[in-house]
Amino acid sequence: MTSATNQVSVLLARRPAKAGMTAFGHVNVSAAGRAGLDRIVSNLHEAIATRTEVVFHPDDEAADDEVLTSKLKGFDSWFQEKAAWSLERTAAEIRRKGLPEALGQTEIRDGGWSFYAVRVVKSGTDVIAVRAKSPSWGLGSENKLLTAFIGTQLKPVTEPLIAFDHNADLLIAGQKVFVLNPRGIERLLVDAEAVKARAPETSVVQCDHRSRAKRTNCSGRPAGMFT
Repeated sequence: MTSATNQVSVLLARRPAKAGMTAFGHVNVSAAGRAGLDRIVSNLHEAIATRTEVVFHPDDEAADDEVLTSKLKGFDSWFQEKAAWSLERTAAEIRRKGLPEALGQTEIRDGGWSFYAVRVVKSGTDVIAVRAKSPSWGLGSENKLLTAFIGTQLKPVTEPLIAFDHNADLLIAGQKVFVLNPRGIERLLVDAEAVKARAPETSVVQCDHRSRAKRTNCSGRPAGMFT
């Protein structure tokens, strides 16, 4: 159960569609909601504790008993350093001191949020779980009538809904990054147009991506390709 000393924060994020649009928005969460999010993030953090750490490279995949790790500082250099929604900026925003203004119903519903982060601070640890998925995916479809059982009746739900998975694509513990889903994180942090612009013109050489010595030959792209 979440204690009074635990801090749980939720950040919605997106790729700004136009100039002047912010990349992030904070959301207020009830005590019961914070307790549930605390359990999710804590379980994810505990699950990677016994895995063998392997130095992160965007072309690598970890085995079931491994996890790719990197320092938070400089992580953006693998992708698009100047992107408003970059990982380092996401971490800085959710760890920002003070009480940021929370999003309202309209901003949550119409904001076009494409991913989210949950931060839990307790017992000397500061862990952020990042999910490369819209928190409202499938919950705002015009093809569905969403209802909730209230009292003795089903009633339409008019408030915006947000769902949190029991999975994450990436964790940040202190200043260390644990990449759980390299492909998903790449799709999140790299603009589709950037991928097309930087795609190698030659065919990819078939080889073992687990071999760190063959990275350039495997992918045809050097480190820092999406800066």
